[in-house]
Amino acid sequence: MFINESVDKILRYHLNHYKVDQLPSEKERFNIQVLDILIRLYEEINIITPYTSNDKDLLFSALENRGATKELIEELFSLMDEAELNKERINEILTELIILKDEFKMILPDELDYYEGFFSIYGTPQKFSDFYKSKTESVEEKKELFLPEERYEAHGVSIDEIKDLPEPTIERINNEIIKRDSDNGDLPGGRVDKPKSLVLTSGNGFVDALILFGIMCTELMIGVIVTVLIARFK
Repeated sequence: MFINESVDKILRYHLNHYKVDQLPSEKERFNIQVLDILIRLYEEINIITPYTSNDKDLLFSALENRGATKELIEELFSLMDEAELNKERINEILTELIILKDEFKMILPDELDYYEGFFSIYGTPQKFSDFYKSKTESVEEKKELFLPEERYEAHGVSIDEIKDLPEPTIERINNEIIKRDSDNGDLPGGRVDKPKSLVLTSGNGFVDALILFGIMCTELMIGVIVTVLIARFK
């Protein structure tokens, strides 16, 4: 047995594309939805490969490397064995995993809406409601950061590549595009934009050091993607 009877069964369902002799029970249908959320959070290969290899340690390692904690995953799996009695706690754990994943890598609006749809059927934890509201407002605010899509495309960058970047990186790219367009006289109507000046100090050396450390960690996580994008503007 890989995890437990319930988890193993829905993993077999998934591998067989849910082609079974009879319709899954209510508990199994719920667990199938939970598995789908885990696959969306951590990608199918990181769940199915450990299962087919019968390597539980590989599963926990793969999920921990993407923001999860072993303790939450173990508790989730154990509760799924009696899911009909534990939906409230399962939903709370899923909420924690979603938030942890968002801290590791930003969850995009379409994916977030899928989770909201799941909870609207099976019960929405207050923590998810607060998170969903905060993320939705954040997305609306972030839209104001972006230049028109065609201006990115004119410099060989798609808006999809820009969306996931941290705000300081978006600002740097925007400033470079604005500078180049202004220098070339390419702005619509002969308009010349001035690149935004970033505020790089809070006035407190300790706070500035923490901010700088946070920015450095974020940039390292973005890694190759940011390097490639910035390189296009050199």
